[in-house]
Amino acid sequence: MEKVGIFGGTFDPVHYGHLRIALEVREGLGLDRVVFVVSNVAPHKEVGAFAPAKDRQAMVRAAVSGVEGFELSDVEIGRPGPSYTVDTLRDLAAGGGRELYFIVGTDAFLEIHTWRAFPEFLKLARFVVVSRPGSESPGRVAGYLAERLPGCYLATRETGFAPAKEGFLPIARYRATQLDISSTLVRKLTGEGKSLRFLSPPEVIAIIEEKGLYGYRRKN
Repeated sequence: MEKVGIFGGTFDPVHYGHLRIALEVREGLGLDRVVFVVSNVAPHKEVGAFAPAKDRQAMVRAAVSGVEGFELSDVEIGRPGPSYTVDTLRDLAAGGGRELYFIVGTDAFLEIHTWRAFPEFLKLARFVVVSRPGSESPGRVAGYLAERLPGCYLATRETGFAPAKEGFLPIARYRATQLDISSTLVRKLTGEGKSLRFLSPPEVIAIIEEKGLYGYRRKN
């Protein structure tokens, strides 16, 4: 059975923090590959508040190209309307032969009860909750599970998704290297005319400059 990580988001733009999380989760959980899924229209974000989907997809394609175990999927870009996790997981699970691991940040996971088709989609993939800078506090995820997801239990990085509890769904909490980089920061610095070096891959920065994204203005 192939183990496939699903890493979804607006990636507006993709940066080294995203890439490091994907790498560490792939290695730590022994995944065969991680598929990056770029949202077309994110239902929880204001329409028009981010770069065009085709440009965000191009940046992710450039970032993962040639990286072993990384690939890009257009499953959401090719679907009209808002991008819902349940639809994506259904599409990627079709045909069987693979076990899906959905990678999500702590803040997003703590709103999971508001997502479409909750809690059906929890049965389509194993969820991996990744700590991010500024979002970590002792017992935060465990408390949420007890309050909102009593049918789930918290696995650890050391045990992965075992030992299983019969009748319960495992949620893995994974503490990745804390790179305090955000897409918001990258957009802000771009608009201020500051360097993005060491925040995102050079190929991504080149696309931002070429397309004039996030208020970029070419220096004379």
